[in-house]
Amino acid sequence: MLFEQFIAHLLEEQGFVVTINPKTAKPRQTDLCARLDELFFIVEAKWQKKRVQLDDVESVQLRLHKTTSDVFACVFSMSGYARTAETFIASNRSPEVLLFKESEVQGLAEGELAFTDLLRQKRDEVRTNARVWFSEWTPSGRRMHWSSGSGPEVLHIGGQFVSWLLAKTQGDQVLFAREMLDLGSYSDSACSLRLQVGIRTAGDLAKLLRTLKTYLDLSGTDSFAIHQRTAGWYGSGAENFVAAVEQWEQRYQQLNWPNYHHSEELAYFDQMNNGGLMSLTLRQRVGEHAFLHSGFVEIITSGIPVDGVPIKRLCEKTNNDRHRFEFVSDKPLETYRFNPHLEVRHIGMIVDPRDAKWACGIIVRNPFYNCKTRGSFGGSDFSRSPIRFLSNTEVLFCRLKSWHGVDEVMDRYELEYVEGCWIEHIPVLYVACNWP
Repeated sequence: MLFEQFIAHLLEEQGFVVTINPKTAKPRQTDLCARLDELFFIVEAKWQKKRVQLDDVESVQLRLHKTTSDVFACVFSMSGYARTAETFIASNRSPEVLLFKESEVQGLAEGELAFTDLLRQKRDEVRTNARVWFSEWTPSGRRMHWSSGSGPEVLHIGGQFVSWLLAKTQGDQVLFAREMLDLGSYSDSACSLRLQVGIRTAGDLAKLLRTLKTYLDLSGTDSFAIHQRTAGWYGSGAENFVAAVEQWEQRYQQLNWPNYHHSEELAYFDQMNNGGLMSLTLRQRVGEHAFLHSGFVEIITSGIPVDGVPIKRLCEKTNNDRHRFEFVSDKPLETYRFNPHLEVRHIGMIVDPRDAKWACGIIVRNPFYNCKTRGSFGGSDFSRSPIRFLSNTEVLFCRLKSWHGVDEVMDRYELEYVEGCWIEHIPVLYVACNWP
């Protein structure tokens, strides 16, 4: 039963609606059924020491004869298949049975394989070439479950590698983007969808982040910020975010304050592969009984998507069925260019997760930060702009236009420009710098 639940969880993460112990092939028992758009199939989950035999796949076909003609079957086995079972499936192609082996299950769990792609390839092979096809996928050596993009970055500062960095703030929360802010085709107009999400635990948070990644096709170039009074923790990666939320007591030991506010502010940001921005904000009550509350998600796109099915499913899954897109009246993205470029002082490196030899960004002392005075960058000219919060933190997370080795430090670094946007009431800044 545990393996059936595991397969159900994998399919749900891929966007399918799954039913356990359905009556699809009544009176015969079926482990699961799954549906997505026009796809509908039953699932047989086999966790056993011996290979799946001929009589096992014959039994699955008998079950399919009890269903409608558009239903097919997927068999998941962690022990492989007897040659006679594979030959039978290739020769008896109606009703259709598709076989999945252990490495394919692992690839789905790691987030490196897409189930719909496997499904399409398997159906094409059995229909066109009358053969059972298996993916040649092997582990990449990198954990990709959370990210389809560059994955969690590592910060190299003070001779140490860390997953997040503590910094002083002027009391406001700011998120630092890892990529240029991209709304898609039309960046001068935008639509916004805001959803309320009810989560209480770190486990709930992890599940929600997986759901958002699945339905919104997030790039994985994510970042997070956690704010407690005049302190902020900054990092990237969904796993790191969940870990930082869970480890609030360890984080607070760094502060060594006599008391704290009863709740801390949490924010997470990522971009959609086809253009669009997403932010999740929530609060964590800290103390003897810690819990999460007041969760909201905002999605900003350059218009209402033509294919609204994934977002509709996200709304249904988060109990926001009646929510709708609204037009954003203000210009969504703003840019400020430093002319001339402004020299900054490097204090740490942001390491590329695909190749740890390269620095894709740097951490610098914020030249606009003043710990004694709470001010804003740009004065009255930026009174409504997210860019005014450039002065909020004692450090800036900057993106290098020209990468260099992690062990190298250039003689001079310069700020070139900053992009900003408002999302879920929080300023998100992309800070670009380079070296001459």
